[in-house]
Amino acid sequence: MVLIILYGPPAVGKLTIAEGLASKTGYKIFQNNPTVQAVSPLFEFGTPEFIRTLDRIRLAMLEEAARSNMSGVIFTMCYDPNEDEKTLSQMITLVESSGGLVHLVQLTCPEAVLFERIGNESRKPHDKIITQEKLRMFLDAYELFMPYKLRNSLTIDTSIFSVVQSVETILSALGLMQNNS
Repeated sequence: MVLIILYGPPAVGKLTIAEGLASKTGYKIFQNNPTVQAVSPLFEFGTPEFIRTLDRIRLAMLEEAARSNMSGVIFTMCYDPNEDEKTLSQMITLVESSGGLVHLVQLTCPEAVLFERIGNESRKPHDKIITQEKLRMFLDAYELFMPYKLRNSLTIDTSIFSVVQSVETILSALGLMQNNS
């Protein structure tokens, strides 16, 4: 199985690019947001109980995906090195110990662009952050522009490259074949 981890701040284009990659590769999309929504009714965001439960769900899902005949998964997340480094390392180890490949792609853009995009209608059905105030709080609370430091990531500025260009760059840089179906 191939695991592509797309990470970056809210409104950088993770889901949009994941959808473009999925259409070209046939890989499944695993958004972090629904797992956060599943844990939130019981545990307050960011508490130790929340993080432990969230991590167990994400790792269990990836473990099952790695055991299956699934060709690939595209996982989207906001990454803060202080909060997520251990989990990201566990995800990488889990997939690679199953014989899979892991690719990290950091999506970035200037904060001003995030604030322009945050209210886009496409974000609402996914229960994502949609207000500038909430985005500001999130950006102030977490270090979301930092790359994962234990492994190189392909970095793409989504304010410079279109979705199509971003998808093509990822496919080419990672040497991934396109699904011809």
